Amino acid sequence: MAGTVRMRNRLLFEPSELRPGRRVRLEGSDPRAKHILKVLNGGKNGGKISLGTPLRVGVVGGERGQANIRRLPPSGNLELEWTVTESGAEPELPRLDLVLAMPRPKVMKRLWSQLASLRVGTVWITGAQKVREKSYLTSGALDPGYVYGQLLRGLEQSGDTDVPEIRKSWSLQETLDYLVEGGGTRERVPGVLIQARRSSARPPPLPRRLLSAHPEPGESGAGDSTGDVGDALRGLGSERVLLAIGPEGGWAPQELGIMSPPAFRRVSLGRRPLTTETAVVGLVSVLKENMQDWS
Repeated sequence: MAGTVRMRNRLLFEPSELRPGRRVRLEGSDPRAKHILKVLNGGKNGGKISLGTPLRVGVVGGERGQANIRRLPPSGNLELEWTVTESGAEPELPRLDLVLAMPRPKVMKRLWSQLASLRVGTVWITGAQKVREKSYLTSGALDPGYVYGQLLRGLEQSGDTDVPEIRKSWSLQETLDYLVEGGGTRERVPGVLIQARRSSARPPPLPRRLLSAHPEPGESGAGDSTGDVGDALRGLGSERVLLAIGPEGGWAPQELGIMSPPAFRRVSLGRRPLTTETAVVGLVSVLKENMQDWS
């Protein structure tokens, strides 16, 4: 519905919005002000707001904390005083990166906020043989402004502040070569940067446990052995993980050849064909649960 204010479990602010004394001033037309005044004020999860009411807030790519309401309309703009009330320790790095064959743009648009909520590290959007339209990689679903807005939506929902890195690469082969070989220098990173990583944590190393997702043998016709997620993660330790998810119907035989043992281990959620959206959310959730990577 037009004009509906979406749920926000943490209000996010750009660093440039913090004024002296760690204060933030929001005009009445600001969507965050509307959320405070219309959703939180007498909403389902709380009572009436007043001066001093605490709110969960965070700085994009930085600290999390609490803001107290210092001024309410009609006396002026909504004004918050922001303080750090949560642990100032360096956040743990996300341990899961994703290579995703570009789905239909409307599907990709829905996935951005979910990927941010699930807290992935880096997302590589690539071409693939079964990607029906090459124009998918030039669609508005990959527009940097749109992507950033949707990532913030997911972070607000999950209460996080770290923005994942998003890259687009036309060549699956080039992307996988870079990841398998360990990356070399950052100047050699293939593809185009859509969204830079924003986090107070140090830059993460490249993943060393590489997984390719494909339906189990049988209906898919794949000849190589496909294991469950638990087997693929056995003995993982502190290694970071990369998961490569293909188009609906799975990767083409040539692509499966590229993602073969010993560099890659194959995983599956079973033989049932799944939509890209279901496969991404399901596989990422199962992996992160097995890795206990929810922080």
